[in-house]
Amino acid sequence: MRAILVTFSDRLTSELEHDLKEVFEPDYEVVVLGRPDAESKFDKVVALLIFQFKGVVTPELLSKLPNLKVIQTITAGTDHIDRSILPLDVVVLSGSGANSDYIAEHVFALMLAAAKNIVFHTDAMRNGEFHQEVFAKPLRDTTLLIVGLGSIGCEVAKRAKCFGMKVVGVNRSGIARCEVDSVFKSDKLLELLPQADFIVISVALTPETKGLIGEKELAAMKDDAVLVNVSRGKVIDEAALYRHLVNHPNFKVGLDVWWRYPKENEKFAQHFPIEKLPNVIMTPHIAPKVPGFFERMTLFSARKLRSYLNILKSK
Repeated sequence: MRAILVTFSDRLTSELEHDLKEVFEPDYEVVVLGRPDAESKFDKVVALLIFQFKGVVTPELLSKLPNLKVIQTITAGTDHIDRSILPLDVVVLSGSGANSDYIAEHVFALMLAAAKNIVFHTDAMRNGEFHQEVFAKPLRDTTLLIVGLGSIGCEVAKRAKCFGMKVVGVNRSGIARCEVDSVFKSDKLLELLPQADFIVISVALTPETKGLIGEKELAAMKDDAVLVNVSRGKVIDEAALYRHLVNHPNFKVGLDVWWRYPKENEKFAQHFPIEKLPNVIMTPHIAPKVPGFFERMTLFSARKLRSYLNILKSK
């Protein structure tokens, strides 16, 4: 019998393991890395189901998996996977789509907090101040530009229509698989930015999207635009964003993803002190984290992997 090697034993509850077996058995045995009998079954492993790559999937482990065909990560992004150590014929699949609805909700939490000055008013009222003269930014009849129309971008678009926003999308193909008012290819981004009141970044981090939003793109945005990033920190040029926020106090950004993550017992800080600026709304990369999110990610990815293996088997 062929096998699926699960690499996150520390997060594998008995209930989740049972559910994984229901997805894969009887065609595939579920083997858990680190258990006493696991290594004896390595020659049967055709796929890895992973959460983290670094420190877990090593050249030593890969050398013991002669029949490995697929690595399925349960995370939406695959940028944490070091493809240089993988055999050329091993396919990498992402878990994109598992938590898109939760992430879209978080996008609007950041967007509304920025547009309605929620943090400013909360801090002011705690200090006994009552600023009714400060106007909020509406969502209705404004333009939302979504950069990346994958599963997250489409969930954002769906919710934006409920707020009465005009939704413009940008992706590589220029073809939308969800309801937007218009969609353009990525090479039109710079032309579209001046029209947007709100911009949401939801692309995957790739060599092509690293630094996608830099000084030139930020300069093209409206002075009072709201930019939300739930992609990866490095999609935006950190230094350029810091300078833009300092020089444009009415420009606001909502960030759930970062350039630098604190190590254990280390205080949170970026290379540039973006976190200290008043026009920044921040959360610590928690957009998908609701009760049961890990189990949902895992089973979504397991079913995706099973479907892919079924396709391979039919060829």
